[in-house]
Amino acid sequence: MCNRENQCDAGLICEEVVPGEMRICRAPTSGHKQYNEDCNSSSECDITRGLCCIVQRRHRQKPRKSCGYFKEPLVCIGPVATDQIREFVQHTAGEKRIGVYRLH
Repeated sequence: MCNRENQCDAGLICEEVVPGEMRICRAPTSGHKQYNEDCNSSSECDITRGLCCIVQRRHRQKPRKSCGYFKEPLVCIGPVATDQIREFVQHTAGEKRIGVYRLH
């Protein structure tokens, strides 16, 4: 049983088993990429955590596609099943709490 990511051993995540009640440490589900992992389409990212594939543009670097948080599906690459997004997303310890990148 766990409440936060830092209570789990390395490589495990604290995942909700019974919504709002029980959470356990387990290996990340295969097939769904987590925050900031490279991707080609939104179907590769973990939509239940509010992630979709977005293009990140940074100064003097080539654009990079990675899984990131979004507020509207228009910024995502490919279709997004918005009905699967949880209302409250618990961030892991290493994730930055930044907003959606603005595309210029």
